[in-house]
Amino acid sequence: MGVDYRAVVGVGKEFNDKWEAQSFLEQHEILTKDDLEEIEEDGLEEWSYKDNKIEVVCLDAYSGDYYFVGYELSCSDPESFRKSFEDATEQWDKLFPNLAPDVVKTVKVY
Repeated sequence: MGVDYRAVVGVGKEFNDKWEAQSFLEQHEILTKDDLEEIEEDGLEEWSYKDNKIEVVCLDAYSGDYYFVGYELSCSDPESFRKSFEDATEQWDKLFPNLAPDVVKTVKVY
């Protein structure tokens, strides 16, 4: 059994744990009452997968710590990277009009 890693490049914010990530989404009124109930039942990552408003990714599967909230970028070639960056920035600005995203470059541990 080994440890797998994957590069993550995205537009968004990083948090130390899922509670900080969820609190961030609550403070910015992204989560509805129904969303909070779904998160209680299924978890934050599963909610983001189903809801598709924004990605929530746990970056360390072993500890359950370190979360990315935002949009991962396609890095397959320069043209798709630029397009995915523009699309991600546009989506972020719709949800968080007064908050500039970070360009997140990190690693996801499986």
